Amino acid sequence: MELRTDRLMLRDPTHADLPDIHSWASDPLVSTFVAWGPSTEKDTRAYLADCLAEQAESPRRAWNLAVVLDDTVVGSVGLTRGGWDSAEVGCVVHPDHWGRGIATEAFAALVRFGLDELGLHRLTATCRPGNDASARVLERTGFTLEGRLRDHLRIRGEWQDSLLYSRLPDDDTAASPVENAWRERDLGAGLVLEPLHPHHAPDWSRLVTTDRAHLGRWIAWVWEDFTVDRAQADIARQRRMPRHRPAALPFAVVQDGEMVGFTNLFDIRTTRSDAEIGYLVGSAASGRGIATRSLDAMCRLAFEDIGLRRVTLRTATTNTASRRVAERAGFTLEGVLRDAWQVRGERQDLATYSRLVTDHPT
Repeated sequence: MELRTDRLMLRDPTHADLPDIHSWASDPLVSTFVAWGPSTEKDTRAYLADCLAEQAESPRRAWNLAVVLDDTVVGSVGLTRGGWDSAEVGCVVHPDHWGRGIATEAFAALVRFGLDELGLHRLTATCRPGNDASARVLERTGFTLEGRLRDHLRIRGEWQDSLLYSRLPDDDTAASPVENAWRERDLGAGLVLEPLHPHHAPDWSRLVTTDRAHLGRWIAWVWEDFTVDRAQADIARQRRMPRHRPAALPFAVVQDGEMVGFTNLFDIRTTRSDAEIGYLVGSAASGRGIATRSLDAMCRLAFEDIGLRRVTLRTATTNTASRRVAERAGFTLEGVLRDAWQVRGERQDLATYSRLVTDHPT
């Protein structure tokens, strides 16, 4: 289990993390507002043993992840599933790293994991009324104060109240980087990537119908009856982007005002920092560099606008033109998936390519 942010890696802890974990678990400042700690070494070993046991559970119900900065475990974030698609979440960071936004960055990644990856509907968190720093982290990550739990926890012999916060999928009113990335891209020389819209349906239907023999060697769905109504329905489906779980960014490839192709960044997983890409270009526009430029622009979108680290592309091994496009756009061949695709009853091997942010031309 691994999540990445700009500065941090969130992963399952291991036995080797014991010294780092104990350095903050034993600090009295860390346990000021919580019922545990300061931890003895025995306590920390017991905590780590519980984390390792959770990793082996199937189905897994708890994720206590190490927050790693520059190869050092500087804290922990935790998510424990409850009933009714809910979970309780929490976060702790070494005092040496307070005030640097580490807690907010790590907690935001955990929240995305809970809502996007696990599909949870409600996340809850508590903090003590005097813990202003934790309250700010919760508010910055989209949590709403619901109320006050009286005498909720007994901390070092004294009953203390807790503030109850919650986060629902639609609470984040700010547009996500994925949504912000879905805008027109002028690539120059008359080539434009336009967010796919119902007004593209007639051109898309005509492109697929006219070029079926060319496209249908490697794309199974083009052999279906791709009417304008079907194109409109397909566009509506592709444009469906729940705010809390964006999945795809479909674009029309337009040259000199005419739709000549289609490209789509899909299976976007910000918590895994990766996505997959697909495209098609009609035969009339082939051999003009349109596919290569479009693919490169989509990768730049993924890396620069959304902050992803990896984009995957799969194409039939026999599709030499598409493989050349991938290589010209900076993709590297990783391997071949045998009999992984089927077109009109015939199995095809898929060449799997990837492009990393570190491959991105500067």
